[in-house]
Amino acid sequence: MGWQEVSDYEATIHNLVWAIAVKGEDHNIVNYNTYKLERYGVTSINLVIKPEYLSHSKVRTRKIDC
Repeated sequence: MGWQEVSDYEATIHNLVWAIAVKGEDHNIVNYNTYKLERYGVTSINLVIKPEYLSHSKVRTRKIDC
């Protein structure tokens, strides 16, 4: 287990993101977290996904408008 992506604040879209890689006995997963910081609160988006699908899913997550 370790960092897949260290925490980073995307100022243009007000997202705080980070990802942790988890290695199991027979598979690997990534726990990718996004906090969308909004005027009246925070929306949390959590993906638990295979590493090979992460880059495509990150693009889609950034497009979510709450």
